[in-house]
Amino acid sequence: MILPALFAWLQHQPAASVEQFCDAYVTGVETAGRLRLALAASQQHYALGYHNTAALARFLGLSTAATASLLGIAATQASGLRAQFGSAVKPLHAGLAAERAVASAQLTLAGIAGRQENVLESFLAASSEGQAQPEKLTQNWGQP
Repeated sequence: MILPALFAWLQHQPAASVEQFCDAYVTGVETAGRLRLALAASQQHYALGYHNTAALARFLGLSTAATASLLGIAATQASGLRAQFGSAVKPLHAGLAAERAVASAQLTLAGIAGRQENVLESFLAASSEGQAQPEKLTQNWGQP
């Protein structure tokens, strides 16, 4: 569910190139896969009710610090419980997640800085019953 956030951002930056868009999408897919690895390849986060979204940091060319802040702001607002599957609210999850991703990017670009340390680790810990492996978030990044 990475595309909704990127499409939503295009309303703010319609002149983005296809290459920028595809690069951001691939980075978002890689990040989502790495979150799964960091969660010890378990489905515990999914069983607890989460499902993932996001990718604007790459699209915006943010620094490492700004990316950490954006991800922390977005993680703090995470929603989209599986309990809504089968209802009219389920399709709304992608839109709400995209809205939060865009708002998080706007806050970051406006200089609102969230905590950059231990936010993703906290998300992993809360979502994996102590089985998280945060080192896998960046281990062998970009390798097939």
